[in-house]
Amino acid sequence: MGQLHPYAGNEDSRLLDGMIDKSIPAATYAVFKVGGPDKSKDAWMDIWSSKKLKRTYTGDFVVLQDNTVTIYVTIRK
Repeated sequence: MGQLHPYAGNEDSRLLDGMIDKSIPAATYAVFKVGGPDKSKDAWMDIWSSKKLKRTYTGDFVVLQDNTVTIYVTIRK
């Protein structure tokens, strides 16, 4: 498994001092809407223990919007 590199982002294209530009790779993603932030740990535990997901570990990311967490996990087609 690779290293975890946390980033914060938004849809605004302006970079503030000290920020870097990071793009999300084009890929096939399994998407998990898990409700509020308090549910994300349990969702990740399910993802990590899943035998069905063919993960690539190349660009997983999480979106927190309006107190809803959506997890995007890169998978093989």
